[in-house]
Amino acid sequence: MMLRGFLIGLVVFAACGCAKPVSTVNISSSGRYEWIRTDSELSQKAAVVGVNKAREGDLLRVQVQVQNQSSYPAEFMYRYVWLDNNGMEVHTPLTTWQRVHIQGRQTIALNGIAPDARCADCRLEIKRPDR
Repeated sequence: MMLRGFLIGLVVFAACGCAKPVSTVNISSSGRYEWIRTDSELSQKAAVVGVNKAREGDLLRVQVQVQNQSSYPAEFMYRYVWLDNNGMEVHTPLTTWQRVHIQGRQTIALNGIAPDARCADCRLEIKRPDR
């Protein structure tokens, strides 16, 4: 019985240790952003250097410029999480992780278009790829 509890605890501990931290970019309606870095290694490979935000008709469009600050190629994953006027998530199949390859010192644009007119805001989530 005690061995079973130990094994369950070990599995839970191992599963928790495998989770990758997710850095978040909160983007305000004015286009200002707050970058919450939870992974210092990732922050060197995917540094946020600018944000643009606009409406195209009824849909919100966002573009985040990310720069690899190292000299080596890197890879990371990102997704946009869309929010309504009350800050609640708008669930959509379009909120999926996308893999990106970026060369050393390269700057790229991560584009996102809201799935529908209910989306008033968003946040960008960035993490290291699952291996």
